[in-house]
Amino acid sequence: MIKRYIQYVFLVCLTITTSIANASHFRGGAINAEVSANGLVTLSQTSFWANGDGNDFGSGVLNRVNWSGGVGGIQNFSESINTSDARFEVGTGTAQFQLPGAGLYSYTYNTCCRVSGGQNFSGSYNVEGAISWDGITANAPILFDFASVSNEVVVGDAYNQNLNAVGVGLTYDQALNVGITSQPPGFVVDPVTGLMQIDGTDTATYMQNTANDGADYAFSGNIKATDGSFVQYDWVLDVVTAASNLAPDLTDIVINGLVGDIFNGTMVGNDPEGNALTWFVQSLIGIDLTNFIFDINTQAFSFDSSSLTAGTYIANIGASDGALNGFGAITFNLSNAQPKDPTTVPEPSAIMLFLIAGLALSFTNKKNTNAKF
Repeated sequence: MIKRYIQYVFLVCLTITTSIANASHFRGGAINAEVSANGLVTLSQTSFWANGDGNDFGSGVLNRVNWSGGVGGIQNFSESINTSDARFEVGTGTAQFQLPGAGLYSYTYNTCCRVSGGQNFSGSYNVEGAISWDGITANAPILFDFASVSNEVVVGDAYNQNLNAVGVGLTYDQALNVGITSQPPGFVVDPVTGLMQIDGTDTATYMQNTANDGADYAFSGNIKATDGSFVQYDWVLDVVTAASNLAPDLTDIVINGLVGDIFNGTMVGNDPEGNALTWFVQSLIGIDLTNFIFDINTQAFSFDSSSLTAGTYIANIGASDGALNGFGAITFNLSNAQPKDPTTVPEPSAIMLFLIAGLALSFTNKKNTNAKF
């Protein structure tokens, strides 16, 4: 479905299961990592499963991740399943591991099997990532919420979705993951912005998975940070026709402003079939509910940046039509106000110019009054 953009002036690696039978319904996912100043890594994972099969994932994904470099045992392990979307179930989880010292640590998990019947994928999958730590400084090089990316493609319509990752100097590729033979026809990822696009002339040729509904074409790639950290993502497109019940369509918003500003606005979206929408905050990246307020009844939002520093912050907003979820991102790009140059002579304000003009006119009138004819 076409995404509209308005310009104003997170995640297993994928899910591990106890047997091949239990691992045969994988639809994709990603795992992200950040590290504290004392070397405690927090992993955050999202994985997607065939509808009704999400419980397969709850056998301990993150505690089976293979690490490089002698990482410590698992701590604070937690997993859960979200069944609110009729197309698939979403498994999320977090876990912590202790790093022994500075370095670039890679992690991976690979197993069989992907969901069957797809156009460009089959068999096993492999999920990878890496986190860099200098031994003394906390590091969160890549932040994103994979569950907020829409995978719905309408036959004949262009597909435009941004990964909406946050980090300094991030780059993106579309490297094929294990089990994916090619990217979907016409699928392109912008290496700088992370925008994923497919032209309507390409989606017009797309076919559907008759064995597993909604798992039609797999796509994959990597989000890379400048320090060597990276996150691999892997998911499947859900190909539908205009006659289908389509997911709500929300408008992305990008707001540029200064640190300290307070921003107010309204999120916009609709359901293609006209169904009533239930709104919710999907996730907040870099901020929390002390900074960002969203009214689920009116879709009005307020963002107070007074306690923040320059950078990018994202609020992922969701809406449900009772069966399907749609998402939109509100992106805040904050910069610092430019300090004034003390060597520069300030330009006169409009009020000052008006006063000067008034004095000049008064002086002229006085001269004319005293003039003799």
